[in-house]
Amino acid sequence: YLRDLLDRTKDEKSVDLVLEDIGRHYDADRAYLFELDSIGSCWNNTYEWCREGVNPEKDNLQNIPVEGLECWFEAFENEGEFFISSLSEDYTPDSRTYQILEPQGIESLMAAPFIVGGKIAGFLGVDNPRRNTDELLMLQVVASSLYGEVLTRHQMDTRLQERMHIIQSM
Repeated sequence: YLRDLLDRTKDEKSVDLVLEDIGRHYDADRAYLFELDSIGSCWNNTYEWCREGVNPEKDNLQNIPVEGLECWFEAFENEGEFFISSLSEDYTPDSRTYQILEPQGIESLMAAPFIVGGKIAGFLGVDNPRRNTDELLMLQVVASSLYGEVLTRHQMDTRLQERMHIIQSM
């Protein structure tokens, strides 16, 4: 199964299919990618798959300040993943994590970071996983593959297009 997923990451168009596969594997409500902005101050939801009947959140999850989510970075750095088994038991209502996740109907969450140049550049996550929650290593491997194979290329293309636009407008 993992080999099939990794083979699908050869082009950007397949990201949505990989997210769907990941979402279904974990029987999750959503599967998504977040990337840090260029200065590392905000998270942006860049790709998303939703189970039928689940509302998309991608448009609502742009420019999420990093402040207040230090526990995510600590977990990524120390454990290689971030896992919430029960939002209501693991976090208080006044915590930033609770305030972001609870309005989306998220009670549990699994996420694995993308590491680029020794720094966290983003993460792959699933909301409300109901199955295979002991398989965090698979999420980590797919996250690394997606970032290395697809998203880095996407970022380079975007930067090139931005530079071309600047040059053309001179």
